[in-house]
Amino acid sequence: MTARMTLDFPCASIQSTELAVLPCLGKGKLGSTRALLATNRDNRWFFLFGFEKNERDNITESELDTLKKLAKDLLGLTAGQIAAAVKEGSLVEVEHEA
Repeated sequence: MTARMTLDFPCASIQSTELAVLPCLGKGKLGSTRALLATNRDNRWFFLFGFEKNERDNITESELDTLKKLAKDLLGLTAGQIAAAVKEGSLVEVEHEA
């Protein structure tokens, strides 16, 4: 399942306009979690995939290609399409709680 995210902090490492890798804070460099996001670097952030670095080193080239295609598709959605997808449950909105 893919979720739309609202973040109030910058990505630690943006690899392209469409795909960002966000290390989760507080776990140390070797025992960290990675979150891969689709973003337009402004108001659109979609969680695509996450993994613990102690369970796998990285994603495969095939996974990266698939995630880039998914990112492009998600970032191409209109606000109305996103709202409809959230309403039907194919996207889940995640909101930041302070």
